[in-house]
Amino acid sequence: MYEIDLRTVYLNYIVIQIVNLLIILFLHIQVKKRFPETKLILFSYVLNTVGNILVYCRGGISDWISIIFANTLIIFSILLLLFAFERFINKKSFQLYSYALIFIFFCGNYYFTFVQVDL
Repeated sequence: MYEIDLRTVYLNYIVIQIVNLLIILFLHIQVKKRFPETKLILFSYVLNTVGNILVYCRGGISDWISIIFANTLIIFSILLLLFAFERFINKKSFQLYSYALIFIFFCGNYYFTFVQVDL
């Protein structure tokens, strides 16, 4: 019996994300006039898919892009999805702390990737 490679599992995850992205794209095309907030949801899925593809390419592209940029992109896509859901239910909130947390995540990710290499 052989073990499944982690890259194979991650590739399957990316394929599932691309299918989800296509579903969200078709949903956005159908309801964009009634619900313009779906544009942010679609953009969030695009950023998440691109970020995960960049993570998958780790080792083949620069560490700056595949680690720092990709992980920050994934975190930002999750935050963008939160913004989209807030707009969808017409809830206003103060988001400055969210941008500060993304900046702290970026700095911490950079520090532990290039300055002090530690998981």
